[in-house]
Amino acid sequence: MNNTTKSSQYDRPKRRKNAAVLVVVLLLALACLIFFRHYTDRDTFLPGSEIDGVNVSGMTASQAADKLKTTWKSRELKVRQNGKVVARFSYRDYDYEDVESAVAKAMNPGTGTSLARAFNSSKRHMTVESKPKIDEEKFNAIFYNMSIVKDAKYTAKSKDAYVDLSDPKFTIHKEVYGDELDKQALKRAIMKAVSEGRTTFRYTASDYYIEPELKSTSRTLLLEQNFAKEYLSQKITYEGLAKDYTITPKELSTMLERKNGKAVVNESAAAKFVANTVSTRMSTVGMQRKLKSAGGGTYIVAGGNYGASVDVKKETKQLIRDLKAGKDVKRAPVYTGKVKKVTKGNSDIGDSYVEVDVGRQTVYCVIKGKKVLTSSVVTGNVAEGHATPYGVCYLAYKETDATLKGKNADGSDYESHVDYWMPFNGGVGLHDAPWRGAFGGSIYRTSGSHGCVNMPPANAKKLYHYVYAGIPVIVHP
Repeated sequence: MNNTTKSSQYDRPKRRKNAAVLVVVLLLALACLIFFRHYTDRDTFLPGSEIDGVNVSGMTASQAADKLKTTWKSRELKVRQNGKVVARFSYRDYDYEDVESAVAKAMNPGTGTSLARAFNSSKRHMTVESKPKIDEEKFNAIFYNMSIVKDAKYTAKSKDAYVDLSDPKFTIHKEVYGDELDKQALKRAIMKAVSEGRTTFRYTASDYYIEPELKSTSRTLLLEQNFAKEYLSQKITYEGLAKDYTITPKELSTMLERKNGKAVVNESAAAKFVANTVSTRMSTVGMQRKLKSAGGGTYIVAGGNYGASVDVKKETKQLIRDLKAGKDVKRAPVYTGKVKKVTKGNSDIGDSYVEVDVGRQTVYCVIKGKKVLTSSVVTGNVAEGHATPYGVCYLAYKETDATLKGKNADGSDYESHVDYWMPFNGGVGLHDAPWRGAFGGSIYRTSGSHGCVNMPPANAKKLYHYVYAGIPVIVHP
């Protein structure tokens, strides 16, 4: 027997053994594949499967999703205060989104988890994330009718801590904690509970009080205090014609902005401050004046166009320069027009003026402190609503041989020729009235003029020669 034949006889059993092993391996592989497909690529849930406590054994993803939604919609969120239910939010009012896809993912979560569930039934207790889609209109209908919201009362509001700009030391006042209900915070909390599918919400009023936003220990407030000490202590004082005025730290704070710890002038805010505050406080136009009458006694009068106005544009530029310099300053504002210092007697009228005393129906002309003319007059008709307006005005101009035009009470037009015309308040002026036979007394109450000051021709002529454009004309009760 040769060697080849002998070797072949020994190899046959070995080949048969290898073939048997291969068959076993293939059978095992097939079994594993079937097992793997059975547990990792399923159409139904394994026995004992639960989702959020709901039994879904043997169900398809669609069936399980429907059962979950039905179960969830049967629940409600109870709002409790001190153990008492004060409101109920039913889940049947809400829809659930993406439940089917979430359940399908739970059924086939991946190889590792699927195999774990195959050998350990406790792994078949699952949860899915699917929040209810809240209908805010329905939610609000319940929320705002809850007694804890609708009948909420408070004794004090919370207040932020603040830097006291009226205090030279710029003290920080501590925050105040009040008991006012923060309805929006409570609403957000209950909506969150609903979105989480909870069944109980425990309400404690103090948990939902509005809290101060700014605390006395906050860095923001400490920086504000340091800024105030460094920049808001600047003193800018206006020396007015009637009185002085110092810009307050609070007013400075509206014009100085804090940027990188430094003060930067807000020029538009400065312009607004000059236009609204400086102009109003420091102008003498129309100011109330207490004056001595040339006929004896004193009177108070306000209104008219007489006085000095602040030049807003020029004053704004000067104020911006002062703010940027950061130094204390005391000066007069920049005025426009004729400027006269107001005396301690509160008068900037000077020693030459015309006074119309409506109560006495008398005109006085004072030139350089001397009364040079006294005349009875007739002023505007009170009964017909044409009373001569009170105030202090500049005499606009004067002219002779003028024709005055206007309308009577019945709507008809009138034209009146006068020899001496001296207007001081729009169409209101002093003039001769040759058509009148009497002046003074109470004529003006029912038979007065259309608003002008009627004078006897001779006295109007005298007055015309004393007065000049710009002389003050005072009309008072």
